[in-house]
Amino acid sequence: MKLKSLLLGLIAAFVFVGCAAEPEAAAPTGEANSAAKVETGGSTSEPVAFKNKYGKLVCPMMGVEMKDESEAVGYVDHEGTRYFMCCDSCLKMGKNDSAKVAEKAAGM
Repeated sequence: MKLKSLLLGLIAAFVFVGCAAEPEAAAPTGEANSAAKVETGGSTSEPVAFKNKYGKLVCPMMGVEMKDESEAVGYVDHEGTRYFMCCDSCLKMGKNDSAKVAEKAAGM
């Protein structure tokens, strides 16, 4: 019985803090950097969405791919690029430091 309670407690802890930890960033390679692209928009005033090398929206903080904007909890704009966030923790971190978001995206 104690084992079940312990396991349930651990599972609950992982669920509640899933996005709190930042993943380890791999050393960027030239190919990966050149493959990451930004969707071009028709207007210079409208930020363009950051996408990975596969053309998917991706949260630069956690690296989570999203099918479309509706899967994101929000976004952060930085220097003409819109970065969609996968969870509230990433959104909060991004709003606190949008330059860090752009830096993480550059390493993808």
